Amino acid sequence: MRTYLFKNPAWFSWPYQEAVWRIPTDEKVIYLTFDDGPDPEATPWVLDQLERYKAKATFFCVGQNAEKHPEIMRRLVESGHVIGNHTYSHKNGWKTDKQEYLEEVQKGEQSLKVYTNQKLFRPPYGNIRFSQLRSLKKAGYEVIMWSHLSGDFDPNVNIQKSIKSLKQAEPGSILVFHDSQKAFKNLQQMLPEVLKYFEGEGLVMRVVPDSIHSKSRVHLF
Repeated sequence: MRTYLFKNPAWFSWPYQEAVWRIPTDEKVIYLTFDDGPDPEATPWVLDQLERYKAKATFFCVGQNAEKHPEIMRRLVESGHVIGNHTYSHKNGWKTDKQEYLEEVQKGEQSLKVYTNQKLFRPPYGNIRFSQLRSLKKAGYEVIMWSHLSGDFDPNVNIQKSIKSLKQAEPGSILVFHDSQKAFKNLQQMLPEVLKYFEGEGLVMRVVPDSIHSKSRVHLF
């Protein structure tokens, strides 16, 4: 079972300060993100939940999934959500040489360009080499990581512990869920409760902006 943290500790992001881990703000804003979609069952359900709570989110889509489900991609855009790049076939950067990885990102961009002109990228598994990150930054990408991880992809996740951690997210936090079959069972328990809580706390749920001040790359909590 993969080891992960529900909330990143202060030291976690320092090796990758050129990536975005949270977005400093004076507003009561939370940034919701979803990885690995679109999925024909999970993604429409997520969209229904977001609409119910007037929430907007950023979807980091796998290129080959986007090609399979153009109708869902159109709904994402028409609903006011933002599309980000999650490579073409969910490549692990730690296990892929730089050139192959960059070609994967470029191929993913080609699959998504009809839906977005923003250059937001999230590495699958959060695994990216320094050289890959630097090359993507030079190409104009904002590499978006996260402050809080739901763990919805883990069949053995402690759901209540995850929900408790997510509810403790402060303004400017970036939360990760997954609109995939693997995560769907857990997501159905986690997402509605978290959305309802944030609404009750007066937190606005917005998309990640495509241009982020450099200070947001430093992990400050």
